[in-house]
Amino acid sequence: MLRFFVIIFLLASCANLNKSLFNKKLSTTNPSQQITQQQTQKSTNSIASLPQTNNHLESYNISSEDGNKTMAKTKIAIFLPFSSKNKDIAQNIANATILSLFENDKYHKLELVFIDSKETAQEQKLAFQEIVDRGIKTVIGPIYSNSINIIDPIAKEYGITVISLSNNIDMLGKIFDNGGGVFIAGILLETQIEKIVNYAISQDKNNFAILAPNNQYGKITTEYLKKFVKIRGGNFISSEFYDKEQDLDYVSNKLINSFILPPKYHAKQPISESDKQYPQLIMIPESGNILTKAVIALKKQNTNELDLQLIGTSQWDEISTLEDSNLFGSWFAAPAPQGFADFKKRYQQYFNKIPSRISSIAYDAVLAISQLQKEPTAKNLIDRKDGFKGIDGDFRFLPNGAVQRNLAILEVGIANFEIVDKPNNRFLRY
Repeated sequence: MLRFFVIIFLLASCANLNKSLFNKKLSTTNPSQQITQQQTQKSTNSIASLPQTNNHLESYNISSEDGNKTMAKTKIAIFLPFSSKNKDIAQNIANATILSLFENDKYHKLELVFIDSKETAQEQKLAFQEIVDRGIKTVIGPIYSNSINIIDPIAKEYGITVISLSNNIDMLGKIFDNGGGVFIAGILLETQIEKIVNYAISQDKNNFAILAPNNQYGKITTEYLKKFVKIRGGNFISSEFYDKEQDLDYVSNKLINSFILPPKYHAKQPISESDKQYPQLIMIPESGNILTKAVIALKKQNTNELDLQLIGTSQWDEISTLEDSNLFGSWFAAPAPQGFADFKKRYQQYFNKIPSRISSIAYDAVLAISQLQKEPTAKNLIDRKDGFKGIDGDFRFLPNGAVQRNLAILEVGIANFEIVDKPNNRFLRY
């Protein structure tokens, strides 16, 4: 029997978040199992590092808490790999769903059920079957797109609505006629590229190039960049791919020195330097240490001192980007930062940990479900045309399974990311 955990909170006050209000109860699939106070505390910590103030733990099943105890609650499965190699990120995300429940479920109508998806395909199937057996119709998770392919047939058969944390656009189109479906709630790469291209061209920068890893992500990013540069009438100069860090100097040299000629150029004409159109912007879809090394390589190879504007993706939305002085003044598309900054403070206050960037997506998923007046089916989420206001700004669920977001353009500053182009006030048509 797979284990699952149900966490329910006493929401004694919605006005103020107070550590003393974090009363929770835990249940297992085997109510008769005798668990000591110490064992129960250890099990709970493996899911969420909740504050240890005024905790009340019991070893038997609790189906409701607070208010009308006969009222049936809507169960939401949190489907994450709690016992896999990614258990730390799973716990981090789980904490965010718990905080969101506490802050947003003001009518006490939701119940979070934590399901360990584990790691192998067979384990994930069995874990998802546990959701089916419990009669749960709404799921937050999984994290990765390969897991979506594993659970998709089961979700379709039983009309289960899945809000995945993936941003893999290949997973779109999985909305079912029986009320269920799979949403891709991650920040879509296509949306990011479109936003940054539109902004760059509005700043009279039209010549684009990309330095990308030689993998699927790098190639997909390149194709999106080509697509939106063409749509906006810009110039795509060149793309270069690297397999390993040692390649960076070589491919950076090729990219820096790449150029195109004007459309009216005649082949028999001699090429003058003024005819050459070099890159004005270089996209680097990387983060962390590799991003730093790529920027160093480009700077080293830019012997002609071209005026280059570096641009990136939401991968840049992390502390290490701010710590790299070579990225000062660079641009990337991402949610406006203030919402996450405020969320980060609250998260650290209650869990004494730093939230992962993806955790806000799970927080917003619980927020959206809590604000629905109807059952959280795929159809009802889609029918909320005006969307929701979450940690990462305005978002809404689309009929194709995407989650549409209004992004900002952020510039890397000395100590923070500065908004140079605000998110749209309303959703674009789709």
